[in-house]
Amino acid sequence: MMLTVSNAEDSADANSSPRVASMIELIAFPDRYAGEFVAVKGYFGIDTLFLTKDHADMRDYASSIMISDTAKGEIYLSGCSDHYVEIWGNVSLSFGGRVLLKDITKISFPSSLESCFAATE
Repeated sequence: MMLTVSNAEDSADANSSPRVASMIELIAFPDRYAGEFVAVKGYFGIDTLFLTKDHADMRDYASSIMISDTAKGEIYLSGCSDHYVEIWGNVSLSFGGRVLLKDITKISFPSSLESCFAATE
């Protein structure tokens, strides 16, 4: 079980514009982004966003961001993994300070802007 702390205002409308953040900023200064709706780019493993594919291959979890899937596992089934992506979601912090993106509204491929996941209501 993962316990998280987040801001009460951490749900985002799928049409609102996210705050753009780099993975380095999120990992180094997680408190600055807690409860924020952000867009962040990285290499997407099954449930983790890594800095690069090399970091994913090395399983460098210390410099990664956890991704919370939907209740139905839609992100896992979306075909987004094993690609460089941009993810829109709400930042939450686990007890231990690890960054978690939850309530994901969109995942797209930055090179083509094509969406591989969009949240449904």
